[in-house]
Amino acid sequence: MYPTWAEIFDKPPPTPTVQCPPAWCDESIAVELADRECARLIANAMFDPPITEEEIDRYARQFKMTKRQAEHQIREGREARDGDSQKQAA
Repeated sequence: MYPTWAEIFDKPPPTPTVQCPPAWCDESIAVELADRECARLIANAMFDPPITEEEIDRYARQFKMTKRQAEHQIREGREARDGDSQKQAA
């Protein structure tokens, strides 16, 4: 049987006594890195078509560079291409 709305919100369960690991706290490096990774994934998804991890891996292997360098090269190339196509449309 599922609890009712009133049972959940009128009397919420007690807060767990177990503390979060330090890596999950607000000012930890893990949280900072996760935030950066999420921002990177969102930025890559904004391209049409999105920049995929497979594309980054393939580009990095082909041009013998790090994944981060490859990602930036792909992004710069697409931004330049999109800028040129917008100029032609105007």
